[in-house]
Amino acid sequence: MHRRASTAAALISAFLAGLLLITGCGAQQSDRPTVAEDDDLGTVEAYDIATDATLSPAPTAAAEDIWGMFVGVATEPVATSTFSSYRVGDAPESDTMAYVSRDEDDPRLWMLVANAAYADDADTLMQTLIHEYAHVLGLNVDQVPESSGVCGTLELSEGCALPTSSIYAFQQEFWDLYGDDSPGPDNDDPEIADAFYAEHEEDFVSDYAATNVTEDFAESFAAFVLEAEPDSDTLLAQKLDFFWNVPEYVRIRDHITEEFGLE
Repeated sequence: MHRRASTAAALISAFLAGLLLITGCGAQQSDRPTVAEDDDLGTVEAYDIATDATLSPAPTAAAEDIWGMFVGVATEPVATSTFSSYRVGDAPESDTMAYVSRDEDDPRLWMLVANAAYADDADTLMQTLIHEYAHVLGLNVDQVPESSGVCGTLELSEGCALPTSSIYAFQQEFWDLYGDDSPGPDNDDPEIADAFYAEHEEDFVSDYAATNVTEDFAESFAAFVLEAEPDSDTLLAQKLDFFWNVPEYVRIRDHITEEFGLE
């Protein structure tokens, strides 16, 4: 009897030890971010965004630094109300520093994806995150709702730009003048962009801006934030003035420059 009892106790102890080991491993796994595959960055870690803009599970130092800079750019209320997910990869061989995309389940929300390989390049990272925030400003559902038929303004992968949208105004003022010679609004072919840029270099803040109208909008917005107000009348200067003439964009610029001590 005692021997059997001892054997049973040993079996129970072994079972409990195994259960603790299993649950312990589960707890450790739950403290790690889930992973996903990204076309540009390979394996990325996904973080949830709390109402105070903190991330869970606990991020790496690089992931936290990038997110902290983005929250500084967009503000905490915008980051928490507009973004549903934050993903980070580490791909030094990729030239993708960051991008944003609409949430597949809720187009009102966005996902930020960043490349931790560029975390130490503060100036480039700042310009990139401002650029990505510009996409959110110009392509959100209040500006570009999902298409529901024939689009009479500017049709983008995100939807059909409203007649009152900033991106449509930017298209009319700065891209319609090229006619059919310009890359399409959803062009992502760098060779097409490079050829167009070579013909109109003086019209763009960077070669990447010549990719399509949405990238030109975002690149020009970043230049508007980071550079002084232009005092010339070139087409490039007019693009920056486009943002200077919108009070909301000026307020955003003021916030970013004050937040990071840029002026």
